Amino acid sequence: MKSETSGTNGASNDLRRASARVATRAQEIVAGISLDQEGGLAKRNGRVLRIGAREFIILRLLVQNPERTFSREELRSLVWPDEPSIDLRTVDVKVHRLRNALKLQRAPDPVASVRGIGYRLKATCGADYEKWYKQLEARRRRRSVG
Repeated sequence: MKSETSGTNGASNDLRRASARVATRAQEIVAGISLDQEGGLAKRNGRVLRIGAREFIILRLLVQNPERTFSREELRSLVWPDEPSIDLRTVDVKVHRLRNALKLQRAPDPVASVRGIGYRLKATCGADYEKWYKQLEARRRRRSVG
């Protein structure tokens, strides 16, 4: 038989567990990109990105380290730690697919190629993105009025 206090205590435990789940699902938002770590879900401008597990890992690395340049070798070792025979061209293909998923009409590309080195996420792209989005909204308003 449960007492009133144990019922209340159970509810507070449930609340703590729920808040812990929310904390682990905290989203990281950089350059208009949000990541749900636990759910493996990525969004840009609220639009769910259709990306594979490896692309998600690359995106997570870039979002967690904006403006840091990752060499292709470094990405290969972080994304495929148990598969050293993966060709560096595979990294390029995954980044290309990621870029296509992140692409928005006339929006700036948040993933920059650093010639001869690798790739980085442009943290300043968020400001460029905001400017682009405001221009897009202004065009939409003009079309709806005219």
